[in-house]
Amino acid sequence: MDVYFLILPDIHLMDLSGPVQALADCNELHGERFRCHYVSHQRTISSWQGLTLSTMSPLPEQVAPGSLVFIPGMKLGSNHIDQLAFTEVLEWLRRMHSQNARLIGVCTGSFILGAAGLLDGRRCTTHHRQIQRMANEFPDALVLRERMFVNDNGLYTSAGVSAGIDLTLHLISEIVGPEASVSVAREMVVCSRRMGDDPQISPQFRHREHVHPTVHEAQDYIAQNLSRALTAESIACHLKISARHFQRLFLKATGLTLKQYVNEQRIEKARQLLKSTNHSIELVAELAGFQSSKTFRDTWVRKFGYPPSQSRSSTRKALNHHGH
Repeated sequence: MDVYFLILPDIHLMDLSGPVQALADCNELHGERFRCHYVSHQRTISSWQGLTLSTMSPLPEQVAPGSLVFIPGMKLGSNHIDQLAFTEVLEWLRRMHSQNARLIGVCTGSFILGAAGLLDGRRCTTHHRQIQRMANEFPDALVLRERMFVNDNGLYTSAGVSAGIDLTLHLISEIVGPEASVSVAREMVVCSRRMGDDPQISPQFRHREHVHPTVHEAQDYIAQNLSRALTAESIACHLKISARHFQRLFLKATGLTLKQYVNEQRIEKARQLLKSTNHSIELVAELAGFQSSKTFRDTWVRKFGYPPSQSRSSTRKALNHHGH
């Protein structure tokens, strides 16, 4: 599959390099699935961070249906997007849309889609600091707050910086498969794949802000073995340390007991399964590692205040409403 990265002046390097790295790792782990091209209306571009990017390819006239076109974020000026300066780019994006390419605005790259008129009547998001500006500049767009990324019928937008990686992992899952997405996340040392409607500033990540390598290894082991019985003894055995020492390390690094952390991870896995599969509640409970569907339901209700079946019903209604 061809993937085109539109390189614009004052591009933010991580908005480009994060998705590129995820696709490159997928190619290395799962065979050559993606061919990346770097295109622009200029031959040389200066990034906002000072690095100059050169030897860009010209904007292609035609792309295959389903091709990916990324618009990485760039530093926004104080004024509206200069339509005149980007006339060629905006016309090209409209043409790519008409050729059924999948357009992907990473962070402030979404503003270029808006300037091209492609966000009108569509759900979208951007960096949390730019949400109000987007709503002001594109009043016909349905700008969503507190979203990691949004897919509206093949037009994707994401929040800032690392959210571009989350969106790329989501695309890898759609195109190559969920297992590929998980393996790429592990290769990139991304602690957990965040979903589109996760909040942009997530409390989940405070549990991995530490730098303790043993606890990180334990958290990776937990993520890969949620469907199994996970005890301090079994994890400590894997780490080749004592259970008592492991529990002390874990609590100090994460601020949670092992049981609290495992329950959080199981609830998150169950939440993703409810959204992305048609599995029964019983099977979701089993795959997420709960001892029984009753234990799962009780844990879910304590956390969210409503049964898991209601979550699935709400998700389906929302998807049907938006034509997915």
